[in-house]
Amino acid sequence: ALMRAISARLQQPDFLATLTAQGLANTMWAYARLDLPDEALVGALAWRLREDGVLDAFNPQNVANTAWAFARLGLINEPLMAAIAQRALQPGFLGRFPPLELANTAWAFATLGIRHDSLMDAVAVRALERGFLAAATPRDVSRLAWSFAALGLRNTGLMSALAWWILQEDLLDTFSASDTANTAWAYARLEIENQALMEGILHRTTYHSNFLWDFNAESIAKFAWAFAKKGVFRPQLTGALVRRMLEEGFVDTFGARDIATIAWALTRMGVEDEVLQQRVSEQIAKMGYVSSRY
Repeated sequence: ALMRAISARLQQPDFLATLTAQGLANTMWAYARLDLPDEALVGALAWRLREDGVLDAFNPQNVANTAWAFARLGLINEPLMAAIAQRALQPGFLGRFPPLELANTAWAFATLGIRHDSLMDAVAVRALERGFLAAATPRDVSRLAWSFAALGLRNTGLMSALAWWILQEDLLDTFSASDTANTAWAYARLEIENQALMEGILHRTTYHSNFLWDFNAESIAKFAWAFAKKGVFRPQLTGALVRRMLEEGFVDTFGARDIATIAWALTRMGVEDEVLQQRVSEQIAKMGYVSSRY
């Protein structure tokens, strides 16, 4: 009731017109964080954002938070995203973006499936500036890599720089399961060869005690797909995957896309564990597919 009342007030034209850049961005961010896809409110906010001069007052955080919010809510508004890209591309503006805001902006466009080559080229240029990656976190770097891969943009200069950053001493040990899986997936998806990076990821996941148990269904499906795509079928890897997959109830958490992905990866890797085959086949059947073996 409270959020509905707030939404109704925000949609009143006289009140909406008083919202500053910070107010507009914060409102979008808050509704996205609460996972409240209020289409009427979002439509009103998008209309306000596209009024003359409004986006010109946005700072990097406002731009990133607004783009992130639309992506988080799964709301595609191409005219607004084009206007956001135009604001980001204003001379000198993207150079003010710190790693978090840059990564979140790229992630938003990739998540919505909106390919804006000029913007992504500028994102890469910013990421490659001296000292930029020194302030980045594993999440920032993995999101940048994932975003370019998801959009099918093979920027080898950027991907080489990201790999170099990741391979600095002990940095891989700070990557979460999601960051690790997204990074491996990105390099495999773009067919970029970086043996040192993939070896580092493999060592992190198969030799560090129980790290693979931090992976959820989506992460382990991406991770397995990446190494299967790369043709890496080592016993340490396949053995660890089988043990993780056989954890009681884990296969039941897989949705249709993830179970299909992991089935393909396990088949390509030549995994023939009968118990796992049965569990995966049963989950595939639950998703509406028929499969006697994976």
